[in-house]
Amino acid sequence: MSNNEVTDESLAFALNGRNAVFNVLSKVFADVPSAETDRLVQEAIKGIVSFVCHTCNSDMLKGIDLLIPDSTDYSWDLVVTADSSEDRARDYTWLFLSGRGAISLNESVYLSPERLLMQEPWAAVKAFYYSNNIRCVPGTGITEDHLAAELQFMSITSEKAALMCLSGETDSMINILRVQREFYKNHILRWFSEVCNRITARQDRLNSVYYPVFAYILKGYINEDYRFICELTSE
Repeated sequence: MSNNEVTDESLAFALNGRNAVFNVLSKVFADVPSAETDRLVQEAIKGIVSFVCHTCNSDMLKGIDLLIPDSTDYSWDLVVTADSSEDRARDYTWLFLSGRGAISLNESVYLSPERLLMQEPWAAVKAFYYSNNIRCVPGTGITEDHLAAELQFMSITSEKAALMCLSGETDSMINILRVQREFYKNHILRWFSEVCNRITARQDRLNSVYYPVFAYILKGYINEDYRFICELTSE
């Protein structure tokens, strides 16, 4: 791939789009729904749907079809108004916080031998952030290996890559994408899909389709995005 191909406006647009999608997904899984999260979802949905239509990813299509099974009018207003915030908040609490067999959103629970919080995988994620000059905001109650934190890492680094692209700093941009590729291989790809599968397996017991929709979108998106950055960073 030539430098001109790497640094054109369409690539910068795609990298900024990644920043937006990762940020929205991070907010969705960080806490119960809020007005701010709903606003971000509404702003990002056109880009998400466009991405789904372009890639035809089967998991992402399942999410869209679950939301609107008999329509091609993908107005995201439906997901944030048809299902009340109270229903979605109850679902978040039951799925991730206090329900029987609640689904953990922390990498350490999936990848450590002890299957407990704040084990070696958490330490590895924290060290990886530090090596890339990123720190979690204190006082949020979210540890470094929380799914929302790992998505936010991808959002922040995608924004940096877009800025590098626009300024013509191709080598720096590629280095950031290689960091993301490494993070995918060592962390995200090793456990995110299991979380998504656990969420969608419980969709019949929920008050809303909100979290199953986003679980399907997340599962499909990370696989499509990983292929994308592998293409950009190929030697």
